[in-house]
Amino acid sequence: MTIKASYEAAKAPVSKAAKKAKAPASKVAKKAKAKASATKKKAVKKAKVVEKSVEKDVAKVVKAAKKAKKDKLPFKRAKTAYIYFGMEKRPEIVAANPNASFGEIGKMVSVAWANLADKSKFVKLSDADKARYAKDKAAHEAGQK
Repeated sequence: MTIKASYEAAKAPVSKAAKKAKAPASKVAKKAKAKASATKKKAVKKAKVVEKSVEKDVAKVVKAAKKAKKDKLPFKRAKTAYIYFGMEKRPEIVAANPNASFGEIGKMVSVAWANLADKSKFVKLSDADKARYAKDKAAHEAGQK
């Protein structure tokens, strides 16, 4: 064997051994890298979930604050002339049409209101209720300040 041939023979098993030694290390490194990547992805996913949860909580707090700001009036709003008419005529229309649905009865009441010639009775009731509402509202605002 020549020197060159023996040198290459000695070199070949060493390089194969080196390749074998490198192969598991690179596989381990790849697995570690993949695991780290998966862990990072899980962490990002958890962060997104937590962020959404926090956003929902903030939205709930904001919604509750908006509800708290609204001052519910301790008195009722003024009724219109049409409401007074409906309160008076609806029972008559229901008695005359017992099988009519709620919507049909509402339509009948509105037609009766449109055909009513003298609405002054209901307008007077409405004006009196508007005066009551204005009085209650003024008293409420005076108590708020």
